[in-house]
Amino acid sequence: MQLNGGIPNSLRNISSLNEEILINFAKNYEGDWHFLPAPSFVDTPFIASAMKQDSKINEIFTLMDEAQIVIFSVGTINKDAMAVKSGYFTEE
Repeated sequence: MQLNGGIPNSLRNISSLNEEILINFAKNYEGDWHFLPAPSFVDTPFIASAMKQDSKINEIFTLMDEAQIVIFSVGTINKDAMAVKSGYFTEE
C-alpha cells in the first residue's frame, strides 16, 4: 500500500508513476495494492486529523497498522526533489 500521499502542488504529475510502481510491485509478489488518496502535506494538524477520519483514508491507515513488513524510500533529497520544487521544503 502507498504509505504517504501525493504532493498536490507538484510541478509535474508523478502520481501515475507512483501508481505504476505500486501495482507492479504488488503483481510481482502476488499481492493487492491500495492507494492513499491524500496529500503528503497539509497546512495544519487539524486538517490531517480530519482527513484521517475519512472512511477511505482511515481504511488505508488501518491496513498500515496491520502491516508486518514495510518498504519505504524517502526518494530524492536535493534541489530537484518534488517537495523542494513544490515549496514544501527548501534546498537548505
